[in-house]
Formats: sequence, structure tokens, C-alpha cells
Amino acid sequence: MIIINGCRTAAPKKGKELLDANEVRINSQDTNVPGLDDGSGIDPSAMWSPSNRRANAMYQFLVAEKLLQRGDAQAATSHFESSYNLDPNSFTGAQLVRSKVIVSPKDPEGLTEARRMALLYPYDADIRLLFGQTLLLSQDFKEAETQLKKAIQLNPRLENSYLALIRGYQDQNRISLAIDMARKMVKANSQSAQAWSILSRVLIAGKQIKESLEPARRAWELQESNPELALIYALALDLNKRGKEAVKLYEQLYRFNPGNSELVERMISLYKELGNLSNALSLLDDMIENAREEVPGLRMQKIIILWEMGKNEEALKEAQSLYAQLPDSDRATFIYAVSLQKVGKGLESRAHFQKIQNESPLKSDAMRLQALLLIEDGKKPEAMDILKQLCERPDVQPMSFILWAEALAESEKFKEAVDVIDRGLTKFPGNIKLTFSKGAYLERSGDLRDAEELMREVIAKMPNDAAALNFLGFMMVEEGRNLDEAEELIKRALKVQPENGAYLDSLGWLYYKKNQFKRALEVLERAAKLDSEEGVIWEHVGDAHLALGNKEKAHEIYGKALKCKNERRDQARIQKKFDDLSLDLKVGR
Repeated sequence: MIIINGCRTAAPKKGKELLDANEVRINSQDTNVPGLDDGSGIDPSAMWSPSNRRANAMYQFLVAEKLLQRGDAQAATSHFESSYNLDPNSFTGAQLVRSKVIVSPKDPEGLTEARRMALLYPYDADIRLLFGQTLLLSQDFKEAETQLKKAIQLNPRLENSYLALIRGYQDQNRISLAIDMARKMVKANSQSAQAWSILSRVLIAGKQIKESLEPARRAWELQESNPELALIYALALDLNKRGKEAVKLYEQLYRFNPGNSELVERMISLYKELGNLSNALSLLDDMIENAREEVPGLRMQKIIILWEMGKNEEALKEAQSLYAQLPDSDRATFIYAVSLQKVGKGLESRAHFQKIQNESPLKSDAMRLQALLLIEDGKKPEAMDILKQLCERPDVQPMSFILWAEALAESEKFKEAVDVIDRGLTKFPGNIKLTFSKGAYLERSGDLRDAEELMREVIAKMPNDAAALNFLGFMMVEEGRNLDEAEELIKRALKVQPENGAYLDSLGWLYYKKNQFKRALEVLERAAKLDSEEGVIWEHVGDAHLALGNKEKAHEIYGKALKCKNERRDQARIQKKFDDLSLDLKVGR
């Protein structure tokens, strides 16, 4: 596990006259310390006294930290550089490296900076760790191993150094070394639940089942409320034929929130890490069969694994049985409703989502899924009512605002969609997904310049956001401007997702705009194969054929595009091309 942006425990000392981090106001136009500008009346020589240099460095550092918290690592880098130049120290140097690596993980500049800091501060364990992590990103495990071991020598309690080495050894299938490193981590961090948990996992992966039980128990005892640690301990007990003890832990897992997608993903990932889903399913079946009484936690996990394996009909039978036994349980009701949804029984699914109690932690997820089902059934007004109520709940998440805006946009109410996203941004300032959505709807409403500004803001914060890169690139292609920059942006998106049909369509359309019609057709046909239901892509294929003089083929392709699901403006445009070409072919032009 490589952790580049983890926080350290110390910071440069702050003078009494300096602002608190929460009081810093960021102004990209003026990054000087307030009061030290040319009109301040202060003797210029005093500006470069040691105390003022430290004050200026601290101010720059706080600005950079704020930017980093907001996700704008690129802007943070310049402020960390200013801070470091004014007051060089290992802590600021480490943050400078982190910001550069976050912007572009595999860029040599980040590695060069990390190497420089390691040479300047050879006895700083955190710098060594950061250098090792950066080397891992560059696929240089041999040198990374050296640096991470040095970090451990300098600070034996630095868990992230052990974790990076363990993951590296596992990736190279050097399990014995991974186990040895995990044992050293436990020895140095005997009160760390994470350390004991990692040791148990690598022992299970290394088929040392008996030895895995004790560290699993120690991890769970240190954090009994952690469902992930309960799951590991339960599995270790099962594998050691101590199923009766495991039942109590599976009961604890029943209390977890099945609407929490991150927790569910961690659970699935853990099962995959420790073996595979088929083995996990067999293990759960044995536990259910041998249990003296019903264990809802076992059933719930089995259902989730069946979903992951695509066995939705089997999952529904299990969920129906669980719900029949526990009709008053919100969790059993939620699981049953999702199972109904997955087999296409939307009406029944909605009815059960409605049964979730308003105070339940599952209520928001139930409302969101209920709204999606209503949208699928063409009942947008009802869906909008639910989404509006959902967005007023205190536990609302950004995705709810996005869904509400999407429902409005499908009715071409783009300005209203922007208003909804603005409400979301008021509650979640700077959220990347909300910012992207606002830019997309501004473009649809004709506000191209503001849309471009927001897309650039997203890219500045998340340089590898493929959707934003492609969106901005395609905007430029449609307008026929900055085509070289547009090509760079689209290719960056394709580097992240090389098999994305929409991104290939953008690239093909760019070549079309550059009058490179043969090249465009090759790329566009590949895009159409990957995304065959997208009418606009087929339209572009037809345009390329027409530009090459293949009128009959273009006519055929336009006809295919018209059969796809298109937005109203796209359908009208394609229809006109089809009709015009029909007339041309009829009169023999």
C-alpha cells in the first residue's frame, strides 16, 4: 500500500504573530505576507531578517497546505517551493515532494526532487519513506527496498515503510519475505491493530493458517468495533475449524451498512485478497449449514458475494429468505430491495425501499435507489420529488445532487441543473464531481467560457481526470480552435482509459477537423465498435465516409445512427444529414 499524501506528525514552528491555518485566505494573485509589501512603510532590509523570512515561509506553507487539502496539488507545489526556499527544512521538503508526486505520480521530476531531499536529509525517516514510495511508483523496487529499509532503521515505528515493503514483496510473490516484514512491523508496533491485521492476512495468503489466528485475534481485540478486523478474525477462526466462535463475529458484521459502497468494496476486496470469491462462498455455505441458529451476518455476506459474481437470481432467493425471517429489519429489507432491483423487479424493489425507516442510516441510499428506479420507469416528476427531499437531508451525499441535475438535464433544463449543482457545491465546496457536472451543464446551456474554466479547474486539481480531459478537448474540437492542445488533452484521457469509445470518438473527430479523413475513419470505426449504442459516434463515422466520397456507405451509417438513442438536438441533426443524402442519391448527384 503506497501512501504518498499521508500527514506527518510535526510541522514547522509557528510564531505568535502568524495566522492559524484555518485563517489563511488564499489569493493566487498576491502571495506575499500581508504587511510586507512595498507600501507597508517597513524598512525593506527588515523583510529579509531571519524572523521575517520564517514568517513568510510559514505563510507560504499554510497557503500550500490549504491548497493541498482542497485537492489543488499543482498550485500547492509553487507555494511549498517558496516556503522551502525561504526556510529549508525536511518537513517542508517532504510536502514539496508529495505535492509534485500527486500532480503526476510517474513524472521524473517528483522522483528527482525526492532523491534530492534524501541526499539533503539522510537521517530523516519520513524523507526516506517518501523516496522509497516514489521509487515504487517508478517500478524501481530494488532501490525502493533499500530506501524503505533505511527508513525502518531510522524509525522502526514507521508503519507505512513496512506496508510498502510487504505489498512489494507480495507483488513479486516473495511471500516469506512479506511475512518476515509483517512480523517485524508487529514487533515494533505491538499496539497497532493494523500491524496485527496485516500479519494475519499475509500468513493466510502464505497458507500458514494456524499461525494466522493469533494475530487476527490481537487485531480484533485492539479494535473490536472495526467490521473489517472482525471479518478477518472470523475467517481465521473458520479456517482453523472453530466455526462456533466465528458465528458471533459474523453477527457483528450484520450490523454494518450494506448501503456503504466503500465498506462493501473493502469486504469484497478482502475476500479476493485472501483467496477468491468461490472459496469465500463455500466457506460461508459451510458456516450457514453448521450454525445452530440463523446468522444474518453470514447471509448478508453471501448475498453480496453472489451479486459480485453476477448470480443475482441466487442472491434474490437468499435475500427473500432473510427478509422473511427478519421483516422488521431495515438491513434485511434493504438487501431484499436491492436484490429485486438487480433481477429487474423494479416495482417490488421500490415498494421495499419505501419501507426503510426515516431515521435509518440506510434511508438516504434507499431514496437514491428508489429515484433511479422511477427514472428508469419514465416517472421523472416522482423521482425529482424524492431527490429534492433527499438533498435536504443532513446525511445527503454529492451524488444525490448530481442525480437530481441529471434528471433535469435529460429534460434539457440545463440552467435548472446548474442551480441544483450550485446547491451541492454550497454544501460540498470544491467537490470535483460537482464541479465537473456544473461545467458540463454550463456547456449544454451555451456558456462555453465558464464551462472551460471549470474543466480547467478540475484538471488542475486532478491532472489524470480522464472525463474532464476529454470533455475540454472535445469542446475545443467542436469549436475548431486550439486543436493541438485539444489533441494533447484527449490523448491524456486515452492514456488513462485506452478502450473508452467516447474518448476515441473525440480523437477521431479531431482528425476529421484536421482534414485527416482516412485516419479519422480508422479511429472512429474503432470507437463505434466499443460504444455501438452511441448515435453521435455513428454520425461521425458517416461524416468521415462522406468526406472520403463514400455516399452510399455514409447514408447507411446515418440510418444506423438514427436507430440509436439520441438527444433531441442530435437526432434532428442526424436526420437532416440522412434526408439530404437520400435526396442526393435519388437525383444521382
